[in-house]
Amino acid sequence: MKKVFIAFCLLSLTSVSYAHLCNDVFIQAKDNLAVKVDVRDGQLRINESGEFRVYLLNTMDRDIADIRLEVQSEAFDSDVTPSPDWKSYPRLKTKSEGGKKEFFTVKLTRRQGVAEGKYSIGLCLFNGRDKSMVFKTVDMNDAAAVMEVPRKPDSLAIDGSVDKEEWKDALMCTSMYEYVFERIDAAWISQQGVNKMSDVQTRVRFSHDESTLYGMVDFQSSGQKDIVNIYISPDHDSTPAVLTADLQNQTVTLGGSDTPVEAKFSGTKVEFSLPLESVGLKNAQSFYVNVTRKQDTKQTYWRGNEISVLDPIVYANFILK
Repeated sequence: MKKVFIAFCLLSLTSVSYAHLCNDVFIQAKDNLAVKVDVRDGQLRINESGEFRVYLLNTMDRDIADIRLEVQSEAFDSDVTPSPDWKSYPRLKTKSEGGKKEFFTVKLTRRQGVAEGKYSIGLCLFNGRDKSMVFKTVDMNDAAAVMEVPRKPDSLAIDGSVDKEEWKDALMCTSMYEYVFERIDAAWISQQGVNKMSDVQTRVRFSHDESTLYGMVDFQSSGQKDIVNIYISPDHDSTPAVLTADLQNQTVTLGGSDTPVEAKFSGTKVEFSLPLESVGLKNAQSFYVNVTRKQDTKQTYWRGNEISVLDPIVYANFILK
């Protein structure tokens, strides 16, 4: 069941509805305009008012000339302000041409007479020159992309014997996409990048204890060369650490680190444990994660695409339960 905002109490954020799409740039926005709400611990507490950031990242083949944000809610009045560092505002430059993530600061104020309770909030991104032209409308919860990682059961051990019972309550990440280009006209003069569900699927499960992140990668199939990368970042701005599981060489390694990663393979599955301290997450309660896979020549993504894969703004926000 989708969780929504709770005024005064706490807001647990956890999924994306898209608005009317008109032409090429609006079609591209579906898969190439990343929208992320920054609520670090997965909760936003609102008494009379509350404040948060809405980040945007443009991975289209062109700039968005004029983009604005409207907050849609019957319970709150809103004040939306672009970042003072967003020098090109209202233009959102494409990352492929040197653009970067930008943000709006949103302040919500509970309307007079509105009782404490649960309220849905929409984030509508539209063309500032014509408000009827909407790039996309995103549910607040979906834009937060919060996922809770449960504690590991006592029975879970990194022993290569992958027991379904050990992993049944772990957080599962699946639904991998390929980033492909589709033609817009018969002559292939115009193309657009879109996310297509891949026939190469991967399942990655996570659980944790006080000091360790536990994972299980199920490749489900095997190519001549088959590698899963798990990207982990403490925040939206850091360069992610990359954990690599290599099915053919039967290795799990942490890029740029001498820290050994405990791992055991069994067929097309591998279990591993990663000390949180080894990726700068000692005592952390939340961080950001993405998953990719390269099977032979086929590249798949859990979140984002080839342009945004190293930018944590497109990652899921993991909260340790």
